[in-house]
Amino acid sequence: MSFINDLSRDAVGNCCHSSAVQSGDNAGQQQCSEKCQTFFRVCLKHYQTNIDPSPPCTYGEVITPVFNASTVYVSHQNAPTLVDDDHTIRFPFNFSWPGTFSLIVEAWHNASSSPSSLSASSRGVSQTKTRTLITRLAMSRYLKVDNKWTQKSGQNNQTSMNYSYRVVCGDSYFGDYCDTFCKPRDDKYGHFQCGPAGEKQCFPGWHGNYCEKAICRSGCNSTNGECSQPNECNCRYGWEGHNCNQCTKYPGCLHGYCSKPWDCLCDEGWGGLLCNQDLNYCTNHKPCKNGGSCTNTGQGWYTCECPLGYTGKNCEQEIDSCAHYPCANGATCKKSELLFPGNKNRAKNLYII
Repeated sequence: MSFINDLSRDAVGNCCHSSAVQSGDNAGQQQCSEKCQTFFRVCLKHYQTNIDPSPPCTYGEVITPVFNASTVYVSHQNAPTLVDDDHTIRFPFNFSWPGTFSLIVEAWHNASSSPSSLSASSRGVSQTKTRTLITRLAMSRYLKVDNKWTQKSGQNNQTSMNYSYRVVCGDSYFGDYCDTFCKPRDDKYGHFQCGPAGEKQCFPGWHGNYCEKAICRSGCNSTNGECSQPNECNCRYGWEGHNCNQCTKYPGCLHGYCSKPWDCLCDEGWGGLLCNQDLNYCTNHKPCKNGGSCTNTGQGWYTCECPLGYTGKNCEQEIDSCAHYPCANGATCKKSELLFPGNKNRAKNLYII
């Protein structure tokens, strides 16, 4: 910002100090002997077709410290600070930018030795006992959100003023009207950074509206498994396996399987609540020996039909027919073995007399 008032005169052409020397036929065009004590008032308000410089300033008002000079270059290293170290006047707002505004920039002479501060009744008035208006620039226009500065200049009698202005979003706000909020975070409520337009960009391994949902390990069953951190696969109650796609059988289920959690569906040949009762003992255990035929009788029971020459529960005992001396009249009993045609059962203990 720069403000040039080399003649040290106010808005009506008078010297800022009434005691300043003016001489010559063109005294009004000559430089006054004393410098103005310049300060600035900036008022930002809602759009007005006919701009009223008086309060209230809807969006904010700033009054600078007094510059001990008539001509002021705010960027000069010896110039007093306005609001920030970069000599920028800021108007923070906590609402969506409306797009239009009215701006009033005034230069004043401070005739008092006290610090500069305008009372509400004197703002917008061209002159009071301690303040004299030097110049006023006012404008109403549309302005979009942009980092680029817009230059503005104006002249009024013996003064000229140049300044720049722009509207930018505050921290964590984005969009054409600064109405999109996005603040990067990496905690239990979200894991994201913010894109140029304020869109949430999830960190790797996260998804969801706020990037709060972890992406589970590849292959993890989305219904039966879950995860609180990326690349995990934690099975829900009743499911198991690497990818949580195997149901959990009823506790104690021995010879069974499940189609849903806590089932105990028996394998073929098994029964009972826990599938621990053998319904096909013959097939599973083959208890009959020596070619005996096995018949299941249910619930783990069976019977053996023994071939000729064998006896016992499992046909495990060979019958010795000579043991009871079947031969009479002095005959001698000897064991022999014959196969009957068409019959696999062998006939043992044939009596030979």
